[in-house]
Amino acid sequence: STPTSSLTSIPTSNPTTSPSSGPTSVPSSSPTIACVLKAELGFPDWEDPDEADYFGYHTNYLEVWYNATNYCDAWTSKPWCTYENSNPGSAMSYVSNIDDYYWPEELLAECDHIQEEQFTIRNAQNKTTNFNVYHVFEAKDYYPEYETWNDHMMAPILTITSESTGEKVSDENGNDRWHHPVDKDIRTHTEEGEVNPEYQGNFGISVTCDNKCECSAHGYTTEPDNYYYVLYEE
Repeated sequence: STPTSSLTSIPTSNPTTSPSSGPTSVPSSSPTIACVLKAELGFPDWEDPDEADYFGYHTNYLEVWYNATNYCDAWTSKPWCTYENSNPGSAMSYVSNIDDYYWPEELLAECDHIQEEQFTIRNAQNKTTNFNVYHVFEAKDYYPEYETWNDHMMAPILTITSESTGEKVSDENGNDRWHHPVDKDIRTHTEEGEVNPEYQGNFGISVTCDNKCECSAHGYTTEPDNYYYVLYEE
C-alpha cells in the first residue's frame, strides 16, 4: 500500500521562464518592396500643338527591356509591363503642328495633334531595366525651305518615376529628362530626300533599382542600335 519510492514534489531542475535567447526585433536585412516604375515619352512642355516651337511632324516610340529577349512596347504586352497612350487605341509618341494661317479650320482640327506613351513596369526591384527610344522618319522633310518648319528639332522627352517612392529617377548628373540630340543644321533627310545618316533620332537609358525601389539612371547612349523606320512611303 506504500509506493516503493517517494513522489517528486519539486522539479529536479527549474523551468525555463524566458526564451533561451532574446527575440530579434530588427530584421537581419531590409525587406524587399514591390517596385513600380512609370515611364512617359511625350511633350510635357506643350499642352497644345500650337505651343510647339516649330511646324512639322515628329514621331518616336519607346521599348522597355529587361534582358535581350524580354521586352515590352505598344504592340507587345507582358505581365510585368502595361502600355497606355493618351490617344486610346493608338501607338507611338507623336506631335503634328501645321501653320494655322495657311490651312483651313477643318484640316487644323484633324492635323494638329499631340499624343504620348506611358508604360507601367512592375517588379523592377533589384533589376536593371533598359529604355530604348526610336525615331520614326516621315517619307520626306516637309518644307525645309521655311525657317518655321524644323520638325527635326521637336524631340519628345522621356521621364521615369518610381511610383513606389514618388521620386523621379535621375542620372549621375541630376538629369531626369532625356531626349535624342537635336541640331538645327542636321535635318531628318538629305537634300536628295533620303534618310539622313547623321540624324541621331534614337537614344537609350538604363535604370537600376534596389530592394527599396530607390532607382538611378545611367548609361545614356544616342545609339541603342542603328535601326530606324519610315512611317509613310510616297
